[in-house]
Amino acid sequence: MFPSDASQLQAEVMLGNRMNQQQAQAWLDRWCPSWRTEEPNEPVGITFTDGNDEDEE
Repeated sequence: MFPSDASQLQAEVMLGNRMNQQQAQAWLDRWCPSWRTEEPNEPVGITFTDGNDEDEE
């Protein structure tokens, strides 16, 4: 698995299960240990938006 694939897998688990990055990595380690191809990334913040740009008029 390429690193970009691992990142995509983490993102899908995070969104599908409403988890943060650390929780998603722990979940994948438990249920699919072969997913990890490199050292874990540092947790990053996620900003959720409704898709509307407040600067647009």
